[in-house]
Amino acid sequence: MYSVELSRCPHHCMHRGACWGTAHSQPSCKCHSPYKGRYCEIEEVYNEWWFWSVVGVVAFLIIAIPVIMCFVTRAHAKKRLKGGEFM
Repeated sequence: MYSVELSRCPHHCMHRGACWGTAHSQPSCKCHSPYKGRYCEIEEVYNEWWFWSVVGVVAFLIIAIPVIMCFVTRAHAKKRLKGGEFM
């Protein structure tokens, strides 16, 4: 594979990749990240968005669950003290 003369593939890769080919084949694209597809026409951004969404939800749960447990435990302890119960 080698770089193809630009006149053989004008706008072939939509300015999102390099045009490659052999002397006897049709040009093909080697897409720059995050583009993919035959002509680099697909932008692959959902993977990064999906990853950071999952990280955010997990981080929120790691913080929220202990905080909620503390509030519930304190409320339960106060309720027992008001009722005259002791540990």
